[in-house]
Amino acid sequence: MIRKTLSASLLAALLLATPALAEEITVGRPIEGGSLHKGPLDTVVYYIPADGDVLMVTATFAPKVGGHTLRVVMGLADRDSVAFSMPGHKGWLYAFSRSGEEVTVSTETERCNGKGMVTSGAGAGQSRTAADLHGGLDHAIE
Repeated sequence: MIRKTLSASLLAALLLATPALAEEITVGRPIEGGSLHKGPLDTVVYYIPADGDVLMVTATFAPKVGGHTLRVVMGLADRDSVAFSMPGHKGWLYAFSRSGEEVTVSTETERCNGKGMVTSGAGAGQSRTAADLHGGLDHAIE
């Protein structure tokens, strides 16, 4: 009986801490655009090749109701991934990952405390909060 209760409690905790996938796109060629519309922001994404094996990914976030457009530009090497929340939109994560020439972008609703966690680098094993990411990304408010 105790084992069933512990198993049920563990399963419930895992479900509460796991983000729920809301929408996903994959961009497979330079300048090819993709868009996401779930959540409070509409998002348009494209990439261009940069020096070395880096793809420069540009994502533009437009609020559905008022506010300013935000743009994030980041370099992704093969197998890099990053996830973050945008200022003023806690509870939604925007995740970017690269595999070869494909960049996959998804929006996720966050079920655990509304705290945006970031993982970056191919196997770097670094986890940071969204606030830490501020200094690491080239972004502009338009």
